[in-house]
Amino acid sequence: VNWIHDDQIERGKLWVFVGLLRLIFLIPINSIDPVAQQYVKIKVQQLRLVSLSQEANARSATLLTLYGPEVEKADKRLKSLSVQIEEVKQMIHKMEQSGVVRPVDPTFKSLYADVRRYVETIGSHERVLQLLSGLVDFEAHVSVTSYLA
Repeated sequence: VNWIHDDQIERGKLWVFVGLLRLIFLIPINSIDPVAQQYVKIKVQQLRLVSLSQEANARSATLLTLYGPEVEKADKRLKSLSVQIEEVKQMIHKMEQSGVVRPVDPTFKSLYADVRRYVETIGSHERVLQLLSGLVDFEAHVSVTSYLA
């Protein structure tokens, strides 16, 4: 009967450790909303698209003015810019499709702050391990007194 009790204690300790690992792996590393990160990436690609388009327009206008339409059509850099522009447009389109819409009043920061506050106070790893150690010590003490009784 005592080995069943010991097995339950070991399973309980295992679940505490699994819970601590889940907490470590699930807490975001920083306070930036992952959805906001996606929109920042989209914005960066949009700026890149504008830059490439401006370069292509300037190069096209310069070649057309200086050398005529034949040279403009044969320019390798202009063709390369055109390919890059299409690739960036496709990338932006894919990123926009995979984006998630947040409500107007995003709650990520307050949720993140609450989780951080919990982890830094009663949910800290040290505190949980200390409580687990105290529980195991208490259980050992109770086991010894039950044998003596």
